[in-house]
Amino acid sequence: ITSGICGLICYIKYSNVEMIMHFILLLFLLYISLLDWKTKEVKYSHQLILLIIVLCLNIYQAKIYIIEAIITLIVLLFILLITKGIGGADVNIFAIISLLLGNRVIYVYLFSLLYGTIYSIYLLVIKKASRKHQLAFVLFIFLGFISYLILEKEIYIINYLLLK
Repeated sequence: ITSGICGLICYIKYSNVEMIMHFILLLFLLYISLLDWKTKEVKYSHQLILLIIVLCLNIYQAKIYIIEAIITLIVLLFILLITKGIGGADVNIFAIISLLLGNRVIYVYLFSLLYGTIYSIYLLVIKKASRKHQLAFVLFIFLGFISYLILEKEIYIINYLLLK
C-alpha cells in the first residue's frame, strides 16, 4: 500500500524521469525506515546509497543545496551533542534530504517532529514506554518527507501570504 502511495505522489508531481527517481528515493527511504524501526540502526552503506540517489536527482534537476546541507548538518549535530534527542543517522538523513530540498528541509523536520511527538504521547498514554524510550526516528522522517511532498504548494502559498 505504501509503495502505491509513493508511486501515486511521484506520478502526480513529476515528469517521467523525475518520477522514477523520486519513486526510487521514497521506496529506499521507506526501506531504511523499516530497517531502523526493526533494528534501531541505519547502516552507513544505506546512507551512502541514499546520498547517491539524491545526488542523481540533483544532477538531473541541475540544483544542489550544499550550503543548506552543511547548515542542516551543523545545527542538527549541535542538537545531537546537547540533547542526545536525535541519532547520528537521523542527522545524516536530514542533511542528505537538505541537499535535495535546501532550506525547505525545515518543513520535513517539523512534520517529523510532529509525527514523532504524537507517537510518543500515544506510547506514554497506553504505558508502553517511559519518557526515556528511544524511537526509531527514520520512519517519522519518511512520513515528514511524504507530507512535505504532498503539501508543498500549500506550504508555499501560506509562506507567500504570511511574508507578503
